[in-house]
Amino acid sequence: MIEFAHPAALAALALPLAVLLGARAFDRPASIATGTLELWDRVESAPPAPSPRARVRIPPAVWALAAALALGALALAGPRTPPPRHEARLRVLLDRSASMELPLGRATRRERATELARAWLAEHAPGTRDDAWMDHAGAFGADDDRADTLWVTDRAPDPPPQHAGFVASGGPAVPGPIAVDGSTRYDWDGERIVEVKDGAPAPRVEVSGTLPEPIAGVLAAWAAGRGATVGGGAARPALVVSGRDRNTATGADLAFGRDGWTARGKLGAPAPAPALAAGETWLADARGTAIVTSGPGRIDCALATMEDPSGDPAAFAVSWAALLDRAVLAPEGVVPLGGRVAAGDEKIAAPRGAADDVATRASAWDAWLAGGALACVVLALLLARSVRIG
Repeated sequence: MIEFAHPAALAALALPLAVLLGARAFDRPASIATGTLELWDRVESAPPAPSPRARVRIPPAVWALAAALALGALALAGPRTPPPRHEARLRVLLDRSASMELPLGRATRRERATELARAWLAEHAPGTRDDAWMDHAGAFGADDDRADTLWVTDRAPDPPPQHAGFVASGGPAVPGPIAVDGSTRYDWDGERIVEVKDGAPAPRVEVSGTLPEPIAGVLAAWAAGRGATVGGGAARPALVVSGRDRNTATGADLAFGRDGWTARGKLGAPAPAPALAAGETWLADARGTAIVTSGPGRIDCALATMEDPSGDPAAFAVSWAALLDRAVLAPEGVVPLGGRVAAGDEKIAAPRGAADDVATRASAWDAWLAGGALACVVLALLLARSVRIG
């Protein structure tokens, strides 16, 4: 199956047809009477007998020229093989960063990107099912750059992935809140940053299960310093910290530490909440056993018991405070400035292997047709020259 990148160029196929019709119309031999006798008049006025030989023959040089024009028109139209259809399903990663919820027309950037991605998948990877879609928090990384993966986002990645494909919704700049610091909110009005005193709501931290005392103490101090509340509430929690019941402690003591502090403790039974599918291991023992994992808006601590940490006392507090700062979500509607600026135009790129294959096939078609057109031009010149010499 062949498709054309520039189908309007096929209108140029009228040129070789015009050349052939013109050759028949203007190369017809003129009829001239050779005498004035009545006999010649009768011959001239008599209709000629139909004969195949009486038809005007188009010179071979004109045929070659017409073929050159036809091949050239096809080359300009850009024939190419359609992108291969991925019968095996692709892994689709949907960007869940705050900028994806910014308005775009009557929808959001996320809704527009999803619409574009589903349309592309229906045409090129119909084997992809809904369960292949996965939410992706944070920036795309090297582990996401696979040839069986499609990124769905708002801004075309720069530099683009080496293997994965992507669908970007694009979108204009959207002024609004960009950051908070305690109770102060910072807004971008499209040109400058404006400070809004007492404009930020107090973030809420929700704790499920029980945290070891050293960790609970750091959490309380961090919340007090950030103006956050710890406990239940109607507002969406900015951070959920999961712990374990002390009575579920099992196994031998584990030794662990980082950032200048060390400690010992025991793991508890798995939490009832689902584990973080895309969680990052923040703390592990020497064997690689995950003890604390984190992700946007969530921290999971698998410790049922923990001794007081050793080392610099401040190091433990600073280490955990940095983790809490990184995991806590910004209030709803707050989008970093980099996400609020214009996201460019819509853009779609197939997974790298498929894109390279299409480009190779397209360039081969163009090259062969252009070469054929050149050969026909040379042939037309040679045929015309031989006629003149003869």
